[in-house]
Amino acid sequence: MKFTIFSIFIILVSIVSSCNNEAERQAMVSDFNIMYIEMNKTSKAINDFWHEMLTATKTADIHPEKRIDSTYAESIVKQYESSTNILNTAIANISVLTEVDPDLLIKEKILVHLQNTKDLQETAIPKSIDAIRNGLDIMTDDERNAFLQFHVKGEELQKESDELSKSVEIFILKHNITKQELDMLEK
Repeated sequence: MKFTIFSIFIILVSIVSSCNNEAERQAMVSDFNIMYIEMNKTSKAINDFWHEMLTATKTADIHPEKRIDSTYAESIVKQYESSTNILNTAIANISVLTEVDPDLLIKEKILVHLQNTKDLQETAIPKSIDAIRNGLDIMTDDERNAFLQFHVKGEELQKESDELSKSVEIFILKHNITKQELDMLEK
């Protein structure tokens, strides 16, 4: 078999192209990996904190003065600060990544979801903490509205999170992310 300069050129272009495609795939999987890990870490911190807020609210509701004690309130504030820091870090870490799929917009959807969570975290939570600290029976209108906002927006965020999960599943199927690559995400 005789190779011409043209056929050698075609083979070399194919090899280089294959290397570029593999490097692009590795970069895509790496960025997806970071997004996935940040989103899971943030979701856990926020869910744990919101669960604690619910517990604190129930505790305040059964307390004779309709409030939680100062030690418990400080614990809630520290958890709020920690979960907010984790949320801000995730937003910063994901913001610098490349969009992994221009059709599905995974990065954009994650950032929108995290920003919506942050907005709720910053608007409703401080007033809700004040309400359970000072007494549920003497809540101001702002504190009542914060509780309502927390409930309504929290449900909206859950629906948004479910849609985001579906997009991630589609991304995994579309890009043939292997079980081995997924297992790397969980480590």
